[in-house]
Amino acid sequence: MHALIIGIDDYKHCNPEDFPVLTGAKADGERVKEYLEDKLLVPPRQIRTLFDSAATKDKIVEEIQSLRHRISVAPQAPIIIFYAGHSA
Repeated sequence: MHALIIGIDDYKHCNPEDFPVLTGAKADGERVKEYLEDKLLVPPRQIRTLFDSAATKDKIVEEIQSLRHRISVAPQAPIIIFYAGHSA
C-alpha cells in the first residue's frame, strides 16, 4: 500500500473572507499517517505527506505521477490519496 496525504490549513495567498482559516486539516493528515503506520503497518517510506505551503498544485501532481514509477508499487496495490483542506 502507498499513500499521499495532503493537509492544508494555511492559505497565505487567499483572502480570509473567501477562504476561512482552517485549523484541523494538517492535524487530520497527521492522524491518517499515524493510523497507516501504526495500525496498518505501512512503511513510512511508502507514505508521502504534503502539508501547508509544501502542498502546491505542481507538487501534488508530481507526487501522484511519481506513483507509477515507483518499483514498490505492485500491480493492483492499493493507493490512498487523502486530502483535507478547502475544496476550491
